[in-house]
Amino acid sequence: HGRHDACCAERGRPVATALAARWPEEVWESSHLGGDRFAPNLLVLPGGHAYGRLDPPDAVEVVARHLAGKITLDRHRGRTVVPWVAQAAEAAVRARFGETGVDAVSSRVLRRDAAGADVVVRVRGQAVSVRVDVDADAPARLSCTAPRPVAAPAYRISVASWHDGQ
Repeated sequence: HGRHDACCAERGRPVATALAARWPEEVWESSHLGGDRFAPNLLVLPGGHAYGRLDPPDAVEVVARHLAGKITLDRHRGRTVVPWVAQAAEAAVRARFGETGVDAVSSRVLRRDAAGADVVVRVRGQAVSVRVDVDADAPARLSCTAPRPVAAPAYRISVASWHDGQ
C-alpha cells in the first residue's frame, strides 16, 4: 500500500517479513486494511480481529498470543465483523474486565442515532449496556504523507450498567 501512504510499506514490510518467517504457510500480505494512522496493521482471519501500531517483535508476539486464544489489549483495534461503534464498546468492556479471550466477548447494537449508538456487550455471562457517542478527535496527520491534519472519529464511552455485581 506504499503508493497511498509510505508508512504502510515502510513499517508494514518488516512486520510481514517477521510474521512470514515464523508462520510461512499462514501469512498473507495485503495491499491495504484501512486505518493508516494505526500502521502497520494486522488482520487475523477468520475472526476478523484487527491489530495496529506493531513492530516486528510485537507482531510476532501478538500473533502467538492470538493463536493461543488471547488478544493483546493495547494493540487490538477490534473485530472487523461488527460495526465500529460495537468495536469501541467491546474494547471498553474488555479493558474494564481485563478480558483477553479471543471469543470471550460479543456485542449487539440496539439503537443507532446521529450521535452514536447503544450497544449491549456480553462478557463472562454478563450483559453490559454501553453508550458510544461518536464525535471528532483533534485534527492530526493521519498518515505519513497526509498533506494536512484531519479529524478522525473519536468514540466516547459511557456505561449505562455493568450488571457485574460491582
